[in-house]
Amino acid sequence: MKLSEQLALVAPVDDATKEQQAFLSQDINALTFQRDSRLLSKGDVFVACPGATPTSKHGIAFLDRANAGGIRYLIFDASAYAVMANLVEWLKEREVTGVEVKSAREAWGQLVHAKWGNPSEKLNLVGVTGTNGKTTTTYFCTRYMQLLGLPTASIGTLGCGAPGQYQSTGMTTPESEVIAEELSGMSNHRNENRMDTADLKPLVAIEVSSIAVSTERIAGSRFAAGIFTNFGRDHLDFHGTMDAYWAAKERFFTTYLSDGQTPWVICIDDDAGRALAEKGRALGQDIYTIGFSDDADVRIERHFARMTLKSVHPAFTWCDGLSCEPSVVGDYNWTNLVSALVTMGRLGYDRNRLCEVTERVEAPPGRLQLVELAQASPKVFVDYAHTPDAIEAMLEATMTHFGDAYQYTIVFGCGGDRDKQKRPEMARAAERANHIIVTNDNPRSEDPEQIWQDICLGFSESRRDEVIWEPDRAAAIEKAIRHSNAPDKHIIVIAGKGHETEQDIGGVKSHFSDVEVIQSISMV
Repeated sequence: MKLSEQLALVAPVDDATKEQQAFLSQDINALTFQRDSRLLSKGDVFVACPGATPTSKHGIAFLDRANAGGIRYLIFDASAYAVMANLVEWLKEREVTGVEVKSAREAWGQLVHAKWGNPSEKLNLVGVTGTNGKTTTTYFCTRYMQLLGLPTASIGTLGCGAPGQYQSTGMTTPESEVIAEELSGMSNHRNENRMDTADLKPLVAIEVSSIAVSTERIAGSRFAAGIFTNFGRDHLDFHGTMDAYWAAKERFFTTYLSDGQTPWVICIDDDAGRALAEKGRALGQDIYTIGFSDDADVRIERHFARMTLKSVHPAFTWCDGLSCEPSVVGDYNWTNLVSALVTMGRLGYDRNRLCEVTERVEAPPGRLQLVELAQASPKVFVDYAHTPDAIEAMLEATMTHFGDAYQYTIVFGCGGDRDKQKRPEMARAAERANHIIVTNDNPRSEDPEQIWQDICLGFSESRRDEVIWEPDRAAAIEKAIRHSNAPDKHIIVIAGKGHETEQDIGGVKSHFSDVEVIQSISMV
């Protein structure tokens, strides 16, 4: 494929000169592209992208380093001029051919995927977005496939790979080049072990964060379906406003799943989900709604610990009346499970077999994960909840499941160098518990005492004096477990870290696992 064909997807903004035409006529496989100036070699193409965060530097700031590496070509966008006003003159003086495009980050994504052979086109790539539930839903998608005996993998917070075989990337949604390389490896697997699925592409589920959409990390990916879980407060340190945050979530669907044939599977149990479904229908998209709402296409009915699905949409008569006892706890886990189930069905996987294995789909590591202790000990759960909505949903799930006969303790904290305004909201959400212990949760460069003071602003006067502040996270967990009254009637939830195995204090990362701390505590 010629470079001009690939860049046409991101609309070069100027008429090509003779030198640019010669550059654009080359086959992309004959060129080496880099966006990291430190990796450039003689003759490479430097793609100068804006920084990934508001505080990180633009790639064009490293143009002199790139020139020292011997670049011949530059791809950039209009944002580069704000950093280097004399860019055009610089290029002429050094005889470097530059091509300006609408978005350098989008161009980078399209190029690296093309270099890897556009692997997402050989897969059923399912994108999952929402404030909470992305990890759980992608996990459910891959567990369904595993239980059907089919090749599968996911990309997200847990890492890349199949359940139990994850390799960490350190990001919810990795950069385009990582996604392209991972998808390339995953696309080599086929469903040849089962004749009834031989014509289906392998399934890969990927978490799509709002930041990834804003920074074009998913550019070049071709999606077979999209799932929306819910919407609440998060990432305002990056987006600035809730409107900007929502615009990024919405853009995933309206930009990457806008062909009218790619299914949008949407939980409509909040206003954002309803608005997205309405917008999708107005745009003529393929919309399927799920949830506890009466008008959901697939409605979940709660019967104690059992779940029944009722179909409103004719396409889902296959699951009408399906009743099962999921191994997962909580309404939000049930909506995530049904979102995955409906998506698999829409993509053509055997619906009857999907229904058969539903009761065997368990929650992922660190998502309302029960950590076993000795008999007559409290039930201790570890959960990744780190937003006000997630805290509230987690407490609601445990209280609904276990009932009023139990006492509830929550241990939580708030991350440093992140959205400070959500800290008091976390406190208000935590007040549903009978007992509250606040502790460190990756304070990073911030003073833990200041984070504690910010959290305190959200506690009501009637509860503030009884809240325990214990900065040592291990000590906080032990205090919650050892000081529980009537331990066999006590539920303890340790929120914030979930599966994570690091604690960042003062910029120093050290090994820390909530699960390991709990397991080390003897109740003797």
